[in-house]
Amino acid sequence: MGQDRRPFLIVGDTAWSLIVDLKEADIKAYLDDRHKRGFNAIIVNLLEHKFATNAPRNRAGLEPFTKTGDFATPNTEYFDFAHRVVGWANERGISVWLAPAYLGSNGGDEGFFQEIKRPKRAAPPWRLCRAGAAHQYRQDGAVVGLVRQPHQRTDCLRRQGR
Repeated sequence: MGQDRRPFLIVGDTAWSLIVDLKEADIKAYLDDRHKRGFNAIIVNLLEHKFATNAPRNRAGLEPFTKTGDFATPNTEYFDFAHRVVGWANERGISVWLAPAYLGSNGGDEGFFQEIKRPKRAAPPWRLCRAGAAHQYRQDGAVVGLVRQPHQRTDCLRRQGR
């Protein structure tokens, strides 16, 4: 339902690696194209573990964490860029369904599962909300919600009681 409490059709695309695999101009061109074709939603990974050119870095070479694989050390520059990407989509009437971090299939190397299950693991991806990620995106209404994967306990928005 929209803010007016009326149902509407979601026309979405899967742009999983948008934040990490494209340059700014290419991101804007993609969003312009999707807007022109009538898309009003995309689903995107906030973090990418394997399926990007230089994962987990974005195209500009920014790491998501100041200490590799440590979810407790978010890199502000990386998340500021991600926030701008969400804003560009929002400016075009495209809502973003943001997945904090893909954990991977069967605990393999595709996602962050191995980093999270370590005995001395850092904070899990849903704790990124404590680093301000969910609050920052939720603050301006740019994100529909953070997508929960079945093996995650909950998503950031619910964890914060929203």
